[in-house]
Amino acid sequence: MTFKTLDLKTTYCSTSVDLYKDVVAPLLEGSVRYDRAVGFFSSLWLKEVALGLAHFVANKGKARIVTSVKLSERDWAAIKNGSRSEDPEALIELKISEAIDSLKASFEHRTLGALSWLVANDVLDFRFSVPIGRLDGGILHSKLALFYDKDNSGVAVFGSQNDSAQANVNEETISIFTSWGVGKDYFEDYKTAFEEKWNGNNSSIRTFGISEAARRNIIMVGENFQQLFCGEVGLQESQQDKKSRKLRDYQEVAIDAWFNNDCQGLFEMATGSGKTFTSISAAMRLLETQEQLAVVVVAPYTHLVEQWANELREFGFNPVVCAGGYAQWQPSANKKLLEFKAGITKTLCLVCTHSTASNEKFIEFTERLPGSWLLIADEVHGLGASKFRNALFESAKFRIGLSATAARWFDDEGTAFVRNYFRTTVIEYGLKEGIEEGSLTQYGYFPVLVELSHDELEEYSKLCKQIFMAVSKGGVDDEHTQHLLRKRARLLGAASLKLPTLLNLVREHQIQCQQYGIGYIHNLFYCSPGEHEEVVSALSSIGLKVHKFVYDVPQNVRNDVLKAFAIGDLDGIVAIKCLDEGVDIPATTRAYILASTTNPREFVQRRGRLLRNYPGKVCPELYDFVIGPWGHVNDYSEEVAKSLLRRELPRIVEFNSLSRSKHTATQDVYAYCKNYGMEEFLYMEPWEVYQAIQAAHNGV
Repeated sequence: MTFKTLDLKTTYCSTSVDLYKDVVAPLLEGSVRYDRAVGFFSSLWLKEVALGLAHFVANKGKARIVTSVKLSERDWAAIKNGSRSEDPEALIELKISEAIDSLKASFEHRTLGALSWLVANDVLDFRFSVPIGRLDGGILHSKLALFYDKDNSGVAVFGSQNDSAQANVNEETISIFTSWGVGKDYFEDYKTAFEEKWNGNNSSIRTFGISEAARRNIIMVGENFQQLFCGEVGLQESQQDKKSRKLRDYQEVAIDAWFNNDCQGLFEMATGSGKTFTSISAAMRLLETQEQLAVVVVAPYTHLVEQWANELREFGFNPVVCAGGYAQWQPSANKKLLEFKAGITKTLCLVCTHSTASNEKFIEFTERLPGSWLLIADEVHGLGASKFRNALFESAKFRIGLSATAARWFDDEGTAFVRNYFRTTVIEYGLKEGIEEGSLTQYGYFPVLVELSHDELEEYSKLCKQIFMAVSKGGVDDEHTQHLLRKRARLLGAASLKLPTLLNLVREHQIQCQQYGIGYIHNLFYCSPGEHEEVVSALSSIGLKVHKFVYDVPQNVRNDVLKAFAIGDLDGIVAIKCLDEGVDIPATTRAYILASTTNPREFVQRRGRLLRNYPGKVCPELYDFVIGPWGHVNDYSEEVAKSLLRRELPRIVEFNSLSRSKHTATQDVYAYCKNYGMEEFLYMEPWEVYQAIQAAHNGV
């Protein structure tokens, strides 16, 4: 596309067209150069012109933007007089640094990543202008944009619109002047005016570039992001073949160790650290050593099976998804097996759930696989359960087990079964290593203190006494004891004060987002089973667009929900346990945990949903609704208060251990813990807290 083929009007008004989407974005789409002089610049420019910007990047375009820097009266005096107490150049550098920090703060996570990438890859360059002389004390107030296409034809857009959120709702008018036709003289004048501002050749304006330190301040956010633009903000992973993705050092180490252990072993890697990619890469390397290779992948849930199948296809596999009954998957699987045995195909790939894999029919099918084949067991701790152990096939010579930790909660036998099958752990890569090395994001942890109502507190106290009696008679594993424990857990999960507390917190966050001019999106809400409908209804009542993600949502709808969430068409997802393992939702920037079990695996995995890298994602936030004795000390008996703290402290310490807001979170609960002599737990390592509490109180 060239500009001369466009049907351009001489003026446009925002009352009849969307100036960004209908004028600016199409011009960017055909541009190879873009110059902009504007008083205010914000994230809206990136968001509104994202589609055009994608083409601009593909065109290898270069953009230059001159904008204002905010100065106080004292700053102006120092610059004007060159006072001895202030170095004007240093002062301007400081103010530019402050302007960059302000710019970063105003950008929501995704657009900040886009800005970072644009600067890092020399697509976008900034300069800052300060009016001087007769204009001192003012600001750069031009609203000029110049577009150049591949034929060097130019279009000047001049008008009253800033690149700010407010500008898009104001009544605004712009004028169009082209480098050809009747507007060419005006175009040349505007071109000269911009070059004077950019090069500092205007006697009434001083122009400052940004230092390398300031530039690094912008680009450091986008260093880990891939380079192509798509969707609403722009940045997303390239659609190149996944086989060309570069393995991280720790992933290479894992694969090497696996080969050194005869291609058997556990990959105990933190959620979000790339277990899927690492294991498929290992399979590809193994394939290079084999004439043929059959691969069987087992995962706990149907949506994870689909996710695995998509990943495998990116590597060139043609997986058979063994879902539903035997009659549904057997014909396709059998056809692929016959082709494999005949040497027509080099690979055979089957993907199914843990349940299907432990079924007699599937086991019989795997016994027909010729030669040495590979088992990849995702969330392998689940296969330690007695009903699923048959899915750890003895006929599989090559074995990869994937999990953040293969240890099963209160099941030493099941843990030992899994570990013995895979022989050894070839890599342990935790959240701490992932955060330090940048494969996972940093995060902030904020406990939200919620009390039980008077009636709930009485019921909780009653259940504690009943549990104590049941344990005394039948032990922790007794069916009646377990029933009471589940009943108590449901009481805490459905505490009546959680929902109003959530709504108040959400309103606060909405106001904060409005103040920054950003959208309140990418929110994840975890709740107890059976509570999701009420949570969805409550959030919808305050204007949020949310969707449930629970067991009865069909797979095709789940996929649509995740896509809508990623691009911001949904404000949030309300989920229960089905999001705990393996679902990719890296866009999440806030997680509200309304209910948690005492099983560390589950709440650690929920944190992991938050820590995956995503374009523009800087420091996501985790809001943990903690039930405890947060009122007056006389409101709680000592035993009830300690019982509540024993349930919640392991999670508080676990989440807080790697948080950037560690000190603040500790302060929030310290005084309450001290009331009951439990403050020392706040300074222990997470595993020490688990051991101390479980050993002393039998897990109840």
